[in-house]
Amino acid sequence: MVSDYASSHAQFAAAFWAQVEAEPIARCYAQALKGAAEKQGAVYQVAEQFDSLLEEVFRQFPQFERLLESAFISFEEKVAVLDRTLGSQAHPVFLNFLKVVVRRNRVSLLREVYRQFTRLVAEWEGRVAVEVTIAGPLTAEEEEKVRETLRKKIGKDPILTWRVDPQIIGGIIIRIGDKVYDASVATQLQNLVRQIFDRAAHEVQHRRDRFRHPAGN
Repeated sequence: MVSDYASSHAQFAAAFWAQVEAEPIARCYAQALKGAAEKQGAVYQVAEQFDSLLEEVFRQFPQFERLLESAFISFEEKVAVLDRTLGSQAHPVFLNFLKVVVRRNRVSLLREVYRQFTRLVAEWEGRVAVEVTIAGPLTAEEEEKVRETLRKKIGKDPILTWRVDPQIIGGIIIRIGDKVYDASVATQLQNLVRQIFDRAAHEVQHRRDRFRHPAGN
């Protein structure tokens, strides 16, 4: 059981740190997109189109995302596809942004860029973007309790994004900007397992010391 938990936690930790490493890069792209969109007075239009790309296009047509990520398709061909499919609808700022992302092979970061972009837009509006990760769906009443607690805590209206991750087992992980507040049961279990291993290692070392120095018995 401990082995299963350790394996599950290792997978969760790997995914977590992969996201942490991706954040600074994604933040740079988000800041550049936000700055360009603001200059054109198109922040909300770009935000809407970014959301539509992820939720409508990528979700319904995952092969389109795979095409943009593929190493077997040239950049020129990908640009032609973007122009043909999005050119007449996407704002020039957003279309150019996508071309830069494709050219630099950063398509896999688009969801993280979007998360950072929405946070920047919320701050621009005087609000705070908050990502809440839970082990399972909450009721509307429970969500409202979380929202009200956060509103009192940060003194601003929180814009919540909910994520469900069964691997945290229980509890809640709250991300506000670059800060993560981890109150998950998984973290508590991790600490418990570490304590067990530490005690076992200490006991083994103690027995070795006694074996090496019989006079100390």
